[in-house]
Amino acid sequence: MKKELVHTIEYYLNAAKGIACSHRNGFIDSMSWDLLLKNLKNFEQPDGYSVVDNTLYVLEHFEFDSTKATKKKGSKTRIEDARIEREFDEIIHASGATRGIVRGSYNISHSSESYIANATRNLVNHYGKIDSYIENLRTANILNDEQLIKIGFFIEDSTILGNAYSKEDKEDSFAAVAIPIILCRTKQFLDLFDTCDR
Repeated sequence: MKKELVHTIEYYLNAAKGIACSHRNGFIDSMSWDLLLKNLKNFEQPDGYSVVDNTLYVLEHFEFDSTKATKKKGSKTRIEDARIEREFDEIIHASGATRGIVRGSYNISHSSESYIANATRNLVNHYGKIDSYIENLRTANILNDEQLIKIGFFIEDSTILGNAYSKEDKEDSFAAVAIPIILCRTKQFLDLFDTCDR
């Protein structure tokens, strides 16, 4: 059984990272959040669940980045990760070493269009599986008919070094300011999020 969700949440909660969170319709209050984390269980499709009082929280995690993605192979970053790992394994295997340092580089480019497209595609894909997630939990005797169901997505931007766009400084034409892109504050994502009624 994968431990993707618990591992990811623990990584972010135990690290000194800035996390942008967005929720609506009173997904969870701060008191219940502690109980949700304490009761969090790994699962497979969805990635996890937690029971707090009479509420079943169905939790799904996905990653995206701002490189161009294909349906078959995923994001360009993942393709490059696999290439670099293969090269590393070949060098280590050929040398007979059990460990070593290998220099490599990524041949990728980022765009705000890919950022929004990848996040949107992933959310639509996972959101479309909510009924099967609920059915899987019911089949495993985790969900009963008296429980309230709340769905949550833990969305991870895995772009190397994050995302930013440049904004020209009006007073200095040679200066540009890098503004971080925060998914849950983009108009495109908020518009899509508003169509999600579950």
